[in-house]
Amino acid sequence: MSTEFLPKKTHRLFSYFWGMGKIMLKKIRILPVLFAVSIFGAFGINNALGSLVVKQCTGPCAGMSGVWQNLTGGLYDKLNLQARCNTLQGKCEYRCRAGYYDATIDGSEWEQADGTILPVCRICPENSPECGELGSNITCCGEGSYMNIVRDTCDLGIATWPCWDVTCPICPEYYGVAAMSMMFCPVGFSEHSYIDSCYIPLGTTITDNTGTFTFESDTEMGCNWDPDA
Repeated sequence: MSTEFLPKKTHRLFSYFWGMGKIMLKKIRILPVLFAVSIFGAFGINNALGSLVVKQCTGPCAGMSGVWQNLTGGLYDKLNLQARCNTLQGKCEYRCRAGYYDATIDGSEWEQADGTILPVCRICPENSPECGELGSNITCCGEGSYMNIVRDTCDLGIATWPCWDVTCPICPEYYGVAAMSMMFCPVGFSEHSYIDSCYIPLGTTITDNTGTFTFESDTEMGCNWDPDA
């Protein structure tokens, strides 16, 4: 509408109401959009809350929350396990207690009727500073020792089960001089002796029944122990 021929005051009033009308029209158009967004948001929140419903566990971890707890009493005292309830899935989860490592052999897992896997827990060997830390599957042998891994059988109370036996013997001596080694932390176990990780440092002087000599080597570490010696 043209306002060219309206009086000045009338022109101002007309312009004011015309502007207010356009603003209200915009708000009316926006309302259905806001309504739709609100409805979608409500349903979205309800769906999200539905997926976070707490599910209770049965069996050994019945009544537990998501916090790890020692399983005690009867057979569990021998298994050295911790458990918690996965409250999203309603399933028990297990791990070894502090001071124990998971000695499970791949392909020989101790599977339960409900499909969960119980770790085969053995007490950590001596000279293993990183072994048995909660939440970690790392088993190491400390400096001055080497890792020895053999297949063994573990007594689980209700059955015997294949498992790894991990030890960390001290590196041998050569005419009174102790061999050295770095901390060793393998990824996974296999039957093997890592005695060749022990070495006599470069420049070490030793006296034996043939005389006195100094170790020299092309490697940075020194002369490694021969596993077949």
